[in-house]
Amino acid sequence: MKLKSIPLLLLLPALMVLVACGGGSQPSDSPTAYPTYTPYPTRTPVPPTTTSTLTPIPTVIPTPTAKAEELYNPNETEPATAIPPQETQISDQQNAATEKQEAMFWNERPSGFPDCATEFKFSHQLANPEDVSLMFFGEAGHIEPHEHMLYWVIGSAGTAKAEELYNPDDTEGASGQTIHLPRKIQLYAPTDIYRVNLGYSNRLTQDGDKYVEWGGWLYTCNGHELMLGHIGEPSDEMLAVLAEAEPICGESEETISHKSEPGCNWLLDTFIPSGTPIFKSSGYANLDFGLSLVGLTSKELQEQPGYGYSITPWRVSSGRAVCPIEYFLEPLRSEYLKRLFNDLTEQQEQLECGPFNQDVPGTAMGFWMPSPSPKIPPLDPSERGFGEWDTIWLFESNYNPSVHSLTVGTNTFGLDYGGYHIATVSEGLVNRRWDAIKPGHTYCAEFIEVQNEESALTITKVLIMRLSEDGLDLTMEAITGDKCGDGPWSFQGGERTFYR
Repeated sequence: MKLKSIPLLLLLPALMVLVACGGGSQPSDSPTAYPTYTPYPTRTPVPPTTTSTLTPIPTVIPTPTAKAEELYNPNETEPATAIPPQETQISDQQNAATEKQEAMFWNERPSGFPDCATEFKFSHQLANPEDVSLMFFGEAGHIEPHEHMLYWVIGSAGTAKAEELYNPDDTEGASGQTIHLPRKIQLYAPTDIYRVNLGYSNRLTQDGDKYVEWGGWLYTCNGHELMLGHIGEPSDEMLAVLAEAEPICGESEETISHKSEPGCNWLLDTFIPSGTPIFKSSGYANLDFGLSLVGLTSKELQEQPGYGYSITPWRVSSGRAVCPIEYFLEPLRSEYLKRLFNDLTEQQEQLECGPFNQDVPGTAMGFWMPSPSPKIPPLDPSERGFGEWDTIWLFESNYNPSVHSLTVGTNTFGLDYGGYHIATVSEGLVNRRWDAIKPGHTYCAEFIEVQNEESALTITKVLIMRLSEDGLDLTMEAITGDKCGDGPWSFQGGERTFYR
């Protein structure tokens, strides 16, 4: 299931003509300012090591010891052997939270990686900018903020039959339908790589057609993490690297949940120089590329372009993620930025990539979880104790600051899966900005649209919200109706509470 971002974003200018009604005589306080700044292999945590054996790739790459079809087989079913510029004063509550984050440092750098000689940057293109049609920022198929919210759109390669592209030898389950697919383009290591955690699965389309998709993580100096998703066709150079280690093959919860057949995963230390061809894009979906910085404190992360602010960075996938295009050297950075928001808005110069995190303490804005944060937080996001589909995310559109959105996974308070959107107003208790929803009042929101699967739909429910006095609990319930009215509003027994 995927939230389709681009069609929705194209509709936003038209949606802005829908002005919601306010209710009640309430203060028109200013919003609290905050800094302006899918299926992949099961992630194997990078273990701390005292030493790392790095095997450089020779200048002349040897003939791979294994052919591509020996490493993966698309037909096998058994395991192989934006926020516009504004005043950005951090509140006292944010400062206090940051001090707590610094006191129990949660973003330790793993050992076994060389130090970055200078400020971390990408020295080589990930892809030729001319091969990239468009980039856009958004949640896409996710409920929570995550590490790869900048999506790379590749132009269409035209049409073809699904079985001709993915499964030439198997006629069973082939749909025979004409499909539109992105072109396959060459991808390169944008910086030196010292460890890979990569894998593939023999995936299935909704029609039962088979194809191979790769994804995973590449580790740089200092142990920074590059995430790649929706890729395929490993290069000869990458196949030579993977041939250095035995893969782990078999089913996992990840492959089962995404209608995939067993695949294989490789985890090994190596050395891949910047500029080495590594994969091609999958030719099936838009390219995912994320950057997570390790070893930086919460305060240092807040100073990075596109990061924003996170109250509990150890409990969210975006807790150490930044916008990767800001890390390319010029002129690549500018060339990629030209493709961000291209053809989607006339206000391109005012837009930024991010922020990835939009938590505003003491308000409803940001990321909310199904359980309170423990007194002693875990130091790794993998230990957070809940799934993405049990969370909610309240955030501001990167395309129009007057549009605020809510993403919902599992229906627990009256809203089905999807992305819900409101046109905000500056006064009253109806359709307020998320960062203007504060303790002491019950608020109501009217949705202008819901984006679910392939469709943009109207919805005949309104959302009732109340924030606890300490700002750490947010109770919500969707009730039948298309207008909030003047209030007051009360919960009707189907409410759910979420936590910071």
